[in-house]
Amino acid sequence: MIGISKLYCGTVEASDGGYSALAHRYALEEAGTPEAFVQETLLDGLEGALVDSCTVSNEEAVTEELETKAAITAPAYAQVAGDFLYFNPTPLGRLGENPLRSPERTFPVDLSYPRQQLYNVALKLPEGYVVQETPRNVRISLPGDEGFYQRLTELRGELLLAQSQVVLRQTIFEPERYGQLRSFFEEIVAAEAEQVVLKRVAKLEQEMDGAVER
Repeated sequence: MIGISKLYCGTVEASDGGYSALAHRYALEEAGTPEAFVQETLLDGLEGALVDSCTVSNEEAVTEELETKAAITAPAYAQVAGDFLYFNPTPLGRLGENPLRSPERTFPVDLSYPRQQLYNVALKLPEGYVVQETPRNVRISLPGDEGFYQRLTELRGELLLAQSQVVLRQTIFEPERYGQLRSFFEEIVAAEAEQVVLKRVAKLEQEMDGAVER
């Protein structure tokens, strides 16, 4: 859970299995310390984020999932502009750019292995703000049940819940399918760029809203 306050503090928990666990065990060894591993791997892309404390479990137990838990501070996570506050509901694991940059390709794309990534985020909204806009729920699919991306958001009291999931079952895409795969990633990038917008409200307005709800 990440609290959107002056310090933007939160807790990150990650479970990695299969090839993802293998890659992260190598990254952990290369980083030298759990703190450096979290900073360089899990917090990659979250600008200005700092690791306050962390633990890594099952580092040597290769048949078990690699478990990571970290307390973080991310001062630059949300941006304030007048009475409005903006932030992305997918702080970690976001696809910032299309990995397939070339408009054309003459060789197959080999993803090496199937992938399944699931991110669940709980964001505690700050007092004095109301939700003005949230990203749309979206599902983007590849033909033939080869894979999909899905993002869901839900407002539950003072919590904004967001879930994003990427599933890729097909591993090799021939050149004639390159355009479909590139468009798939392009749509994910666009969807994950959408932000939550909060608006500051006056105290009297809050009290009136609360009275109406009661």
